[in-house]
Amino acid sequence: PSNGLIKKWRNAQRVVDMNNEAPLYNSRLMKIYLEYIIKNYPDISVDSILDFAGMTRYEVEDPAHWFNQYQIDSFHEVLVKKTGNLNIARDVGRYSSSSAAAGAVKQYVLGLMSLTATYQLSEKLYPFISRGASVKAKKIGPSTVEVTAKPKPGVAEKPYQCANRTGILEGM
Repeated sequence: PSNGLIKKWRNAQRVVDMNNEAPLYNSRLMKIYLEYIIKNYPDISVDSILDFAGMTRYEVEDPAHWFNQYQIDSFHEVLVKKTGNLNIARDVGRYSSSSAAAGAVKQYVLGLMSLTATYQLSEKLYPFISRGASVKAKKIGPSTVEVTAKPKPGVAEKPYQCANRTGILEGM
């Protein structure tokens, strides 16, 4: 191959590596996952899943900590294997509205006057849990809101992440 093709491949590889290492997903998401696992799958060792993904409980408990795509993918991979639940990301999303781990964001949302207003605020609240996608909300009827999520440039989100986001919106 020509030097130009090798250079393009190396640059593309750097982008992939950078995206896998960029801190994109807040620990609040993982805290909700752990709460869900402990409640619904008490026989599964949370520490073994975290270890496989290169995460620690300390990082999960730190609301200022962000995980990268590789860690999140590894976590999801082993979680599906251990639970046998292919839809666990969506299930955790649905559970998130009742989770104690949702914390201050949940309290803020609960104080709103209507569900429509809550959905409209999702674009302002979403950056607190993810830097991997942008969320837009648009009121299209008296009680209807259209929510659109789009991965940010260079971020390779997986279908399970979309399912989790959908579950979060359904849980609301």
